[in-house]
Amino acid sequence: GADEGENTENSNIICRRLEMSFRKVWLKLYTTGADEGYVQALRSFVQATVMAYEEGYSVGALKLELGRNELDTGDAIVDKAVRLTDQERRTREVWLNLIYLTLQSMEFSPKNGREPPKTEDVLSLLPLVETTLDALNRGFSLEGLKLELSLQAESATLTPAQQSLRSQWTRIIFLTFERAKVK
Repeated sequence: GADEGENTENSNIICRRLEMSFRKVWLKLYTTGADEGYVQALRSFVQATVMAYEEGYSVGALKLELGRNELDTGDAIVDKAVRLTDQERRTREVWLNLIYLTLQSMEFSPKNGREPPKTEDVLSLLPLVETTLDALNRGFSLEGLKLELSLQAESATLTPAQQSLRSQWTRIIFLTFERAKVK
């Protein structure tokens, strides 16, 4: 029906926004580090993910849509150059799960009255989401939260790469928290 065309268009818009903002995050990170541009790009990724959540897409459905909407230039060499690597796809999946679990934990409901998608914690991210949300609800700032996390016992066993990841993930949860608070 007519709805079908609109859904496809919405799906394309969401996928394009996710794709572009995800790439921009890495571009900013590699070129200028974790500056304001990087945070802005992450915020755009969060916004696009919240949009998908509000449309009722599950993480699984979103992954399928992103796969279907992958840039296809018709040139195999160009496509290979611009396509995400498996590692980048996995990272994007972690981010999507973090945002979805955060929204679910906050009992965020779509404005359009749609039923929010149920998210399984397949990657065991919920403890970090809950710890982070708990601290944010108690009034911690992002920096205070990162300090708090770095002082926890298990932090001593994290490699610098793992600490950097946790810092990024915490920021994603924080940005989602901020976004979900604005009704």
